[in-house]
Amino acid sequence: MKNNIKRYFIAFGLIITFLSCGDLGSNRPSKETYPIRGIDVSHHQGRIDWDDVSEEDITFVYIKATEGENFRDSLFAHNLLNARRIGLKVGAYHYYLASKDPVKQAYNFISNVPKMSVSLPPVLDIELPADLKTEKTHSQIVSEIYTCLKELEKHYRKKPGIYTDYVNYDNYLKSGFTEYEFWIRDIYDTPQFSDGRSWSFWQHSDKGLVKGISGLVDLNVFSGNRSKFDSLYNPVHLDSAKILH
Repeated sequence: MKNNIKRYFIAFGLIITFLSCGDLGSNRPSKETYPIRGIDVSHHQGRIDWDDVSEEDITFVYIKATEGENFRDSLFAHNLLNARRIGLKVGAYHYYLASKDPVKQAYNFISNVPKMSVSLPPVLDIELPADLKTEKTHSQIVSEIYTCLKELEKHYRKKPGIYTDYVNYDNYLKSGFTEYEFWIRDIYDTPQFSDGRSWSFWQHSDKGLVKGISGLVDLNVFSGNRSKFDSLYNPVHLDSAKILH
């Protein structure tokens, strides 16, 4: 009985520790080294209470906007307007499908993300599944990723970023894309690309705990300090009523 009680209090203490850290994952970058913190969200997080989120130490958020040629995240507008309202620097991302047309995918994003509604660069999410079924060749897939990026850049007049993991980086991105910033997923250690390329954003956990969000959320950090972040991503001032056309 005493051992059971002891184990209970140890477990309870661990839970409190995890909750106070805001992260149930094991990869927790130093706040001194990476002071600029952020999250990325989609409809999977449900309806977020952004007023509660504002109480957290969060500077930026990336919001899923679109996927493929015609999918729009059902909570994109809600998340975009409210994240801006509480003063976060906001970006939007598109989940890229290699089996679909790259230009139509870019237009899907463009038609749903007004040019002046975000202060962070648009991001192309490259997470192509290992069992990808397409008649396209490897070189064609790489070329079409470029095409989609160029369409986004032409419209928004800023270079998009690329979100990816190590497998997709090595398979599709390593040989080029040197002009683009990378947002890398590594939930185990500090990011290190196989070719030593630098990164701008790091998704270090998929088990974050944030006020106002039910369940777990992805946690991210920026690679530099606040002055670098502010110099790169100046806020956009616009009447919220005009954001979504």
